[in-house]
Amino acid sequence: MANDNAAAALEAAKAIIDGVERLDLSASIGITTGKAYCGLVGSVSRHEYAVMGPSTNLSARLMGKKYQISPIIPLTEFSPYR
Repeated sequence: MANDNAAAALEAAKAIIDGVERLDLSASIGITTGKAYCGLVGSVSRHEYAVMGPSTNLSARLMGKKYQISPIIPLTEFSPYR
C-alpha cells in the first residue's frame, strides 16, 4: 500500500470540515507541503509550541482566502514553482 500524504491530508481536512459543519460551525483549512520548524520556542520559564516556515505562512494565507464556488483552491494559483 503506497503512502499518499497529499490524499490523506485532503481526506483529513474533509472529515474535519464535515464534523465542524455538523455542529453548525465553520472552519478554514490550508494544506501545503514544505519544510517547517515544529517545536518549542522561547525560554525555559516562558515558552510555547509553534510551527513556523514558508509552508506554514502559505497555509495561513490559504485559510484566509475566501472561496466562491469550491473550497478547494489549486496550489498552482499560489505556488512560486508553477
